[in-house]
Amino acid sequence: MFVRIVISALLTASFAVLGTGGAAHADETRQFRGEGSSSFGFAYEWAYGQALGRARDAGFTDCEVIDSYIWPGGYSAWVLLECTR
Repeated sequence: MFVRIVISALLTASFAVLGTGGAAHADETRQFRGEGSSSFGFAYEWAYGQALGRARDAGFTDCEVIDSYIWPGGYSAWVLLECTR
């Protein structure tokens, strides 16, 4: 009986210690929007650069494009990044 109590206590303690480690390191996720315009058709690149610059300034490093739009002709665009840190 004593062995069961000790084993149960050790298992409970290990779950408590290991279980809280994941919650303490939860990722933060934010979205950043960039807008750009260019008379040479580089609007998307400007918009992406602006959004990425805002993300880097806020300390986010892992980003991916989740939405974007380029107006016909490519002279105006916006990009939406979702970033985690």
